[in-house]
Amino acid sequence: MLKLIGWRRLTPPGVKFVELLHQSGWRVRHCGHPTANWPYYLSGPGMDECIVSWVGRGFRHLDAAQFAVEMILRGDTRVVDGMVEHVSAIGTMI
Repeated sequence: MLKLIGWRRLTPPGVKFVELLHQSGWRVRHCGHPTANWPYYLSGPGMDECIVSWVGRGFRHLDAAQFAVEMILRGDTRVVDGMVEHVSAIGTMI
């Protein structure tokens, strides 16, 4: 797992389905399905909806989901209709 500043793991060590909280209030969660191909999704502070990648799926890798949150916070991308807009920097990571 990529160590990025501002992230805290909410699930205890040894739990397979990870949930991380960013200091800004954004969360990255695993969907809980043990064989999911695109298991990670985002939710922003005060949001009930799940945010997915620009292809309409979750994120394949935890670090890609974290990176998408970082890009949203920096203003390098945004969420439109429940999806992170396509940005070439994360295109290969999703």
